[in-house]
Amino acid sequence: RDEERELLDAEKALKEAQFMSLQDQMRPHFLFNALNTIARTALFESAAETERLTHALGRLLRYSLGDAEAMVPVREELAVLSEYLRFQALRFGDRLRWDIAVGKGAEDVTIPRFTIQPLVENAVRHGIEPLENGGALAVRVSRREDRLLIRVSATGRGMEARKARRRLLGEGGGIGLSNVSRRLSLRYGAEARIALESAPGRGTVIRISLPAARKAVQP
Repeated sequence: RDEERELLDAEKALKEAQFMSLQDQMRPHFLFNALNTIARTALFESAAETERLTHALGRLLRYSLGDAEAMVPVREELAVLSEYLRFQALRFGDRLRWDIAVGKGAEDVTIPRFTIQPLVENAVRHGIEPLENGGALAVRVSRREDRLLIRVSATGRGMEARKARRRLLGEGGGIGLSNVSRRLSLRYGAEARIALESAPGRGTVIRISLPAARKAVQP
């Protein structure tokens, strides 16, 4: 009887897990359907910009719901980053300016999903948003032999060296930055290098150096 009871409990737990899994799948499915409906309505109303932004929001959400540890080509990460910045421009207008450039041979290199976007989000939130005149961002990705180099720079408030070190360690804010640092360390070990340079009133620069691989390797 105990074995039968354990078997019934296991079956019940499995059914509950399957239900929860289906429920989790339905939430984004419903959201994507709702966004498509809004986009179609905007199209019928000749609101081209609203239609474009709705589709862009759907792409951002789909990307954010993906496996955070999955490897993606640099071009995909930068495409999502561009969508994110266009949405931020709705809030900031001319206060937010950016430039993204990728060198030859770097677009196909694979990196963990959400390696670059959190760095830019931190820069916007902590460095540019508080300033009345806003600021500018520059993202540069290049390949040098067997290394991928990522550089994110932003004008803005900047910070003292001690605070920059704390931010890199996840102390006193900067969760996105410390999260990126930890994930890269777990995947690449000592082969991952990340540095943060900043000074009050002079903005912030983040540099990342990773092994360059063209084929995704799952952990």
